[in-house]
Amino acid sequence: MTNAAKTEIITKISAKTCKAVPELEIVTVDGKQVPRAKGEQHLLRIIGMTNGTKVINTEYGASTAFLGTFEATNVKTGEIFRSSKCFLPESATGMLSVAVDTSNGPVEFAVDIGAKPSATPTGYEYTVKPLTAPSESDPLEMLKMKLVASFPALPSPVAAPVENKTEEKKDVETATVSESREKGKKK
Repeated sequence: MTNAAKTEIITKISAKTCKAVPELEIVTVDGKQVPRAKGEQHLLRIIGMTNGTKVINTEYGASTAFLGTFEATNVKTGEIFRSSKCFLPESATGMLSVAVDTSNGPVEFAVDIGAKPSATPTGYEYTVKPLTAPSESDPLEMLKMKLVASFPALPSPVAAPVENKTEEKKDVETATVSESREKGKKK
């Protein structure tokens, strides 16, 4: 149960409004000082129920706002925020938007938002880890369930041995060229 005394109602949930900013350090890349996230960081946990979306134009371009009931917890400070509007990183927005568009009711979700170092101008990119089990509102999961019932499972991946295949590769290339020439002569 949420402690109401520690919960702040805000106009929208986003990493910025929930004060979930990654720690940065300055590093030198190609002789230039640039910001980078200090390793991978867990910033925010968001849970919610969304029943719609709205595209909003901002100074950074078009963004998708999820509409519904949301709660976010800043992992570093413990602060809890609630809102009827939520903005997620782009990697989560597309998948959740599809789920909302194809659902017959509210879509429940829970995600951990983090940051990792990146060569972007900000020095980081957001990471998203789903915390909820896939539901009927996830079209890819529904397709997987149909496939599992209809087709045999894929074999386990086999790691290729690591070895020097330079000579072997030359032989394959030579054989391929020779085969191509032979086919050309037969025509």
